[in-house]
Amino acid sequence: MKEEKIRELTRLLFQTAPAFRKNYRQPHVALQPRLPHHHIFCLVILRQNGDLRMSALAEKLCVSSQQLTRIVNDLQRQGYVLRKPNPENRRVIHISLSPTGLNLLEQYYIQSCQQVGQRLELLPEEDLDSLLYHLQTIAAILHKIDD
Repeated sequence: MKEEKIRELTRLLFQTAPAFRKNYRQPHVALQPRLPHHHIFCLVILRQNGDLRMSALAEKLCVSSQQLTRIVNDLQRQGYVLRKPNPENRRVIHISLSPTGLNLLEQYYIQSCQQVGQRLELLPEEDLDSLLYHLQTIAAILHKIDD
């Protein structure tokens, strides 16, 4: 029985993922400045967690250390993140969000609220209540398995 539920949940996650992505942003309206998703997710993870070692950030972002190096290089070049060597072990590098990066995330959040709001305004109040309740539940459950 549990195996069937897991299979059905997996199917539903794959089924709804494109709809979430499609409805999150209007394809013809790009957030400005335009950044790849991995770059944005990297900034979000840093905001949620504070300073992180490169290896921990790569793990949370689900990318290789080589991919993360390119992402962090791009973000640092644009002034969105800071690299700090560990004074005890200079091979260990910590990444943190810069004030410019934090400001960018705030701008993205405002723009995203406007874009998502335009789509969600089409729904009746009871659908919004239901969606809010269920997404809060999903977020709480996924948080339990995230660590």
